[in-house]
Amino acid sequence: MKREVVSKGSLVTDISNTEQPLEPRQMGRLKIVAAIPAFNEEKYIGTVVLQTRQHVDEVIVFDDGSTDHTADVSRLAGATVIRHVTNKFLVGSLHYSLIIIQAL
Repeated sequence: MKREVVSKGSLVTDISNTEQPLEPRQMGRLKIVAAIPAFNEEKYIGTVVLQTRQHVDEVIVFDDGSTDHTADVSRLAGATVIRHVTNKFLVGSLHYSLIIIQAL
């Protein structure tokens, strides 16, 4: 049996026992992630996440210290939520999101 290993950065995946056809992501296609900063957006974030999920592989909502249910609604809509305890404002939130996404 031929052993095939896919290496992506520091992540190494052994796909030698794969019986089914590989998904495009497994064949080396880059993962598309949408990073959405949000502050007190419980009214709209669910719709934004649901619509965004149709176009990307993963949605990450960076809840920037919201005092409403932004994080809960985002999770229910299927997003991964990273919550800041305090408001970092747009620039801080975007900076942090880039750090997290590079680690994926």
